Amino acid sequence: MSSKRCLPGCTCGRHGGPKPCPEGCTCKKHTRSGGRGRGSRSKGLQLKCEFCGKAFPSSRSDARFCSGICCKKSWRKQNPGEAREREAQSRARRRSTIRERQRVWRAGPWIVEDQAAMWQAQGGCCYLCGGKLDPKVEAVHLDHDHSCCAPIRSCRICRRGLAHQRCNVAIGLAEDSPDRLRRMADALEAAQVAFRQRKTEAGAGEQLALSVLDSTALF
Repeated sequence: MSSKRCLPGCTCGRHGGPKPCPEGCTCKKHTRSGGRGRGSRSKGLQLKCEFCGKAFPSSRSDARFCSGICCKKSWRKQNPGEAREREAQSRARRRSTIRERQRVWRAGPWIVEDQAAMWQAQGGCCYLCGGKLDPKVEAVHLDHDHSCCAPIRSCRICRRGLAHQRCNVAIGLAEDSPDRLRRMADALEAAQVAFRQRKTEAGAGEQLALSVLDSTALF
């Protein structure tokens, strides 16, 4: 038994496409996103951006800017001082993060564990002078032997300990020579003894004039 053939112009949907909607249909095929999301919002309002002056469509009558970029630029223009301060803080945070990543990359991933172990072994004190280490007051340096690794790198073999920044700089200026540091300490101690002796002879609290001192008394 054969099926009944459709007449020319039939719109039953069996001839290669869906059945067309009647006039005035409001189904989801006539909206951009099916009644959901941004495509379903009404954009009948045409507003003007307060910053760039560009006209933009919006569903809100109180919209002031055409984009988030114009909103940020407008705020920075109205608050230049606070904007500069925030940008400076952001740059400082980025620099700190970059320096920390570079430090870890140069020294190896175990640098954090090694520093923690050194801190505990040293009792939170400088291994050179014995003073307390406080990162909030002065930078803490990880001293190492430069004959093994370059100044910007270190390894577990050449690391000597945690030290104050000034202590690390001092031994660096002395070229890491214990003999030179020992001679400097002896010379400084002798100079201080001679100074106290001269001060006692001249009288307590009395400052010596330059004409009184001769070259033989200085050295």
